[in-house]
Amino acid sequence: MSGHHNKKDHKENCTAGGNFPPCTFLRCIFFFYNFTNINFPNVTTVYNDAFSNCRNLVEISLPSLCDGELYERVFSGCDKLERVNFSDDMVSLGGSTFANTNIKDFSFLSNIEYVYDFEFSGLYKAESIYLPEVKLVDYHSFDRNHCLKEVVLPSCTTVNENAFYFNPTLKEVVLSDNLEYVGTAAFAKNISLKSIVLNGLK
Repeated sequence: MSGHHNKKDHKENCTAGGNFPPCTFLRCIFFFYNFTNINFPNVTTVYNDAFSNCRNLVEISLPSLCDGELYERVFSGCDKLERVNFSDDMVSLGGSTFANTNIKDFSFLSNIEYVYDFEFSGLYKAESIYLPEVKLVDYHSFDRNHCLKEVVLPSCTTVNENAFYFNPTLKEVVLSDNLEYVGTAAFAKNISLKSIVLNGLK
């Protein structure tokens, strides 16, 4: 029958990944569960949980995504996710965006100014994170990471409660020398932490 696809064909096509026709927003769609790579060139808004727990997703491209239009837990639980392509205009993210992912290099977030709850929580491979424009780190932003050794935030002036909580391999954190606020237990249970540097001042 014309246009008919059986389940086997559908699964193989999904696993291959692909480019999608024009659309401007995404909501939680379990259709993506088996994709390994995805390109949405025209999407400007991604809502809560859109790709959450897509266990096979390795790479995604959202080059037209608008600042403030990435909502919560978008990639949370994508434990094979390694590469993400965003617009350079991104300044803020929704909470838990990259929680429990496989990403090692976050240089694509070079203009981010705010890091919200559980943003970089449970990362499997990241050893060093450098975010030069971040001004605020929220509750549990860097939480329970597996290999994280260094976090460099030279513009950060606000560190909220439990911001760096239980990172057993974390050795150094760099913050702004104009640091204004550090919340309760901001660096709790980091057994390897040796130094907190304020832009060159330990």
